[in-house]
Amino acid sequence: MFTKLKHLTDTEKRTLIFGCVVLSLILIYLVIIAPINHYKQSVAQQIQYNQSLLSLMQQAKHSHVKQAQRQPGKTSSIASLLQQSFKVEKITPTQVNIMHDKAEVKFEHVVFDDLAKWLVLLHTDYQLKIINANITRQKEPGIVSATLSVRT
Repeated sequence: MFTKLKHLTDTEKRTLIFGCVVLSLILIYLVIIAPINHYKQSVAQQIQYNQSLLSLMQQAKHSHVKQAQRQPGKTSSIASLLQQSFKVEKITPTQVNIMHDKAEVKFEHVVFDDLAKWLVLLHTDYQLKIINANITRQKEPGIVSATLSVRT
């Protein structure tokens, strides 16, 4: 075999060496570099999928925790339901009188919009009913005083 190489001209030898080098580079690419690139791409896709899954799980956890805070068990008393609703809406009554399954809640100088949000929260999240409401406008715009009767 080497005798045949000796009979080749210099141009043929250079062409043969160049072809071997090119063929070696193609083989190195196909055997080493291509699989590494494919692995990197699959790892990047897996990371992206895991990040989106983690984000979705965190959103679900946040939603579940928020809903659990707003929807206590059915055995909760009206006092605990009212206390939780006050914390959620960050509204402070001046007086709360509890009578079994009813409560009278008084507010002095409260922002009407905050009171309205709290009333919606009582109805939607805590299933409490407003059986009587007396709301009085104050001198300042948007400020009211209110006496509310609430029951389970």
